[in-house]
Amino acid sequence: AAAVTTKWQRYLWRRVRATPLPCIIYRWDPNATSHPTYLKWIDITVSFTNSLVALGNIAVLRAYDSTVLNNGQLVSIDGYATNGDGGEGLFYYDSSSVAVDDGGSIIKPTLSATGRYFRLVLGDPKAEWFGAKADGIVDCQVSIQACLTKYSEVNLQVGTYILSDTVGLASNYTIRGKGIDKTIVKMQS
Repeated sequence: AAAVTTKWQRYLWRRVRATPLPCIIYRWDPNATSHPTYLKWIDITVSFTNSLVALGNIAVLRAYDSTVLNNGQLVSIDGYATNGDGGEGLFYYDSSSVAVDDGGSIIKPTLSATGRYFRLVLGDPKAEWFGAKADGIVDCQVSIQACLTKYSEVNLQVGTYILSDTVGLASNYTIRGKGIDKTIVKMQS
């Protein structure tokens, strides 16, 4: 079995494995009108008969041969670009989906026209899921905007986020940081 590297992944995996099949899970749906807000039940059986596939990052996830996966199989990544960069997460594979790849919550395999990886939302949405780095160097505008567009909220971590352009906001958008002098957002000079 593939190693599960993060504490929350181990917790979720134990919890999910204890769930009787079929397992119904949540997927983000901005068109959902029922409670809980913006979440919708989806009818997918998560496969527990096969081991969790652990991959390095989004690029490896895209390049992975998804034809070897079962519909509903869980796949984990250890980071967006590098291990522990905040983009880590758990995805499930939907073999029939043709949803648009948004770079963080829906990922299209490069070797297949159909089939998508859907991020399981465990906790608050982070810009790092879409490739942001709070390092004071990397332009994070596109990543923050993508997270806001998808989830109507973004949680910024400790560090400095650089923006090359403004972020489009709607009245229902929420941006959270870790506190004054902890989360800094700067326009690129």
